[in-house]
Order: sequence, then C-alpha cells, then structure tokens
Amino acid sequence: MTNVNLCESETELAYLINRDSIEQLGKQTKKHGAKLIFFSTNYIFSDPLKPDLPQDRIDMLANDVGIKEDARPNCVNIYGKSKLDSEKVFQDNDTNVLIIRTSGVYGHDSRKRNFVYQVIGNLLAGNKMTLLTDEIQCPVYSEDLCRATLELMEKNCSGIYHVVGPEAFNKYTFGVKIAELFNVDTSLLVPMSSEELKLPAKRPYFAALSTAKFRKEFPEFKFHNVSAAVEDWQTKQMKGRNILSDF
Repeated sequence: MTNVNLCESETELAYLINRDSIEQLGKQTKKHGAKLIFFSTNYIFSDPLKPDLPQDRIDMLANDVGIKEDARPNCVNIYGKSKLDSEKVFQDNDTNVLIIRTSGVYGHDSRKRNFVYQVIGNLLAGNKMTLLTDEIQCPVYSEDLCRATLELMEKNCSGIYHVVGPEAFNKYTFGVKIAELFNVDTSLLVPMSSEELKLPAKRPYFAALSTAKFRKEFPEFKFHNVSAAVEDWQTKQMKGRNILSDF
C-alpha cells in the first residue's frame, strides 16, 4: 500500500497489507526453504539536517551524504512505520531474507502510476501540479532496480541493501528535470513547501540513501542518471517511437 496519504487515514489497512500479510508470506517461504526478497523504502528515514550542498540536485556518487543501511530509522508517517515493522519481522526471525530499500521508482509502467507519468500526464492535460521543495530523495530507474535485484539474487545476498539512483532531488526540481527531458512546458509546475501544502501525511525532509555498500560489492554496476535513463527509456523500450506516446 504505497499511497502515503491514504495510509494515514486507513491505518489498519496499511498495517494489514504492508506488515501482516508480508509476515505471513515470510512464514511460508521459511517453511518451504525459499528465499524472500522484500522491497522496503527510504520513507523509514527522515534526516532533519541539511547536507551542506545544493538542495535542488546532489551528486550522490561525488558526495558521501547518503543514509547508510545501519542508520537509525526515523519514521514520520504510517507508511514508513508499516514498512519498518515488516523489516523488523524479518530481521528478528529469518536470515534468509533480502531487503532492498529503494525510492522514487520511475520508468516504463503499464499501469502508468509512477511520478514521471503523474508529472507528464498532468502537464499534457494542461493541469497545474504542486510539488514539494523540501522532500529530498534519490529516484531510481526501474531498469536499474531490476538489474540490481538480479545481481543480488545471483550472488545469493541476504540482509539489507540500498538501491537508488545516483542523484538526489527535491520533488519540484525532479519534476522540472523530467518535463525538460520530455520537452514539455514546465510553467504549470508549482513549487511549494510541506508547511504550505499541508499534506495528510508528513514527508521526510532528507531521505537520500547511500548505495556505497552495493557499489562496493558490485563495482562494475552502473546506475543511470535521470538524463541517461530517459534516453534509455526512449531507445530501448519505446523502440524509436515518440516517448510521449507512452503517456
């Protein structure tokens, strides 16, 4: 249940889906000697301290400011708490579990539900879209997340790994970047702070994850930055068609 605002009003359902059902799945995989791969979230963290770097875009590979796997969680909403509770279930009861924390997954999606589809869909429809200026995370290209997961599986890794993209953005800057790469007018994107927007669920301020552990174990692996990811999306997945036809 990834609708962060809905988790706040449907707390019981959020825990049923994000924690209780996964706990039952974990029991079955353990019973049958299977390995469980669980995707968690950067939303279990919220660092209130600003890194002394530009806040619109941070090169995560050049700056060691990301949150590492052993950092102390700090959940600020029900979604994050429900996912953290799932992690604790596995950490307490089973070592044959691979937990992959990720954030802001984007790329081709048949359901058209990720952030890129929301931004481009709204702009093409002529709708204004308000985006936060104070929620900083590392969006990851879906192809990279899939490739990294396969690498971890093939090496039979367990424990916790952070798998995210190499750049950290606030939501507004990321939205503008996406619109520019898709050659769509950015004027309908409206920057706003969390305090001004007053969303039902509080968002983490700085929740940019470090991939240092993963990159140390898989030094040949290359993550796409957003520009390269959109180019890859166009050339490999759209097979020469105008990428906007995916929307």
